[in-house]
Amino acid sequence: MAPEKKHPRVVNCCGYKQTLNKQKLCLCGCGCCCLLPAIVVAALWSSIFFYFLSWQFALSPYSITFNMWRETPLPMYMNVVLFNWTNPDQSLHGPEKPAFTEMGPYVFSEHHSKRNIVWNDNSTITFLNRNEWHFMPNMSSGSLSDIVTNLNTVAMILGSRCHNLGNLTESVDNIFKKEGSLIVSKSVEDLIFNGYSDALLQNADLRKYLPDFPDYDRFGWYYQRNMSSTFDGVITMYTGQKDIERLGLLTSWNYETSTGCYPGDCGQVKSTIGNVLPLSTFKQPQFTLFNTDICGVYTLDYEKLVELNNIPGVQYRATESMFSNNETCYCPRQTCPASGVRDISACKRAPLFVSLPHFLHADPSYLEAISGLEPNASKHSFFMSLANLTSVPLVVRVRLQTNLLMEPIPNMTMLS
Repeated sequence: MAPEKKHPRVVNCCGYKQTLNKQKLCLCGCGCCCLLPAIVVAALWSSIFFYFLSWQFALSPYSITFNMWRETPLPMYMNVVLFNWTNPDQSLHGPEKPAFTEMGPYVFSEHHSKRNIVWNDNSTITFLNRNEWHFMPNMSSGSLSDIVTNLNTVAMILGSRCHNLGNLTESVDNIFKKEGSLIVSKSVEDLIFNGYSDALLQNADLRKYLPDFPDYDRFGWYYQRNMSSTFDGVITMYTGQKDIERLGLLTSWNYETSTGCYPGDCGQVKSTIGNVLPLSTFKQPQFTLFNTDICGVYTLDYEKLVELNNIPGVQYRATESMFSNNETCYCPRQTCPASGVRDISACKRAPLFVSLPHFLHADPSYLEAISGLEPNASKHSFFMSLANLTSVPLVVRVRLQTNLLMEPIPNMTMLS
């Protein structure tokens, strides 16, 4: 019997039939073929991930970000705190310090939506911001019928226009003495949204005498603002379609690149209003936000890493530098006030200054002049937390205080 011939064992390797003595070579070749795409994918993964992230976060009619940007998807609330002047008769002209007690908070649900959206050819978008507020009595500490006593803002606004009136000074002074009052007691509802009428606003002679007379018939801190699409002005910003690191950056406000309120860099329309941010913002040591209410920006500084609902992020906080007045172009009166407040009178056409609540981080002179305010970082800090990778805001606590400047006006009896 002839000896049996041994044939090489045939195996399937890489989709082809191969002999066993070529198996190792085949496996090695297949392994290299598989390894090469893996190396390429691994090397490109960050670029691929960033591309899809950019594609989804850039504003376009089809991106997931657009719908959330156009209509606020999550509940937001505005807490309003008012200060009641408890000793006006004893402190208006001395000898006591003005004393204040905090009333509220009065809580309002807040909803933002974008209107009149226009997609521009240069990867920008122009829109109006509509704000809507509704009182939440179950979340509030007080009712809208609560009475608050404070300075008459109307008298202070009109009084600030009484400098250098020349021959008209005596006539204007007589109108103020007859119809004006420095102290008012009004309901919370009137002070915030409804507004209150004042005899000085209705005086036809005063309207003729004073320059830049206000164009409103009532005064309230948010009068005519609820449900308005025009109060915040016309905003134009980058969509991020061509460059995701420009997402949300402003190009103009009311079609101007300067606010006209401050000189130099302080008057530039820049940064973002904060609802969408460049993706790398979370990596920065600080970032700025533009606020139409102050016609300028404020800066938040890096504080710490955080985790919210298992989402890692970075927290930024307002520090002493926010209103330090180191940037003197924010001082339109040529001399800067003590640190801790910013003069926004040019923005609001009223003698107003903005600060953190209870003059947190401000010069001690502000608290020494009054009583009843107690700054507390845990209650009065302004901070934001941004998600890693996307810089989506996770927590926003915008806490600001509006202050009214009271100063003597020469030759004005009521204001001297």
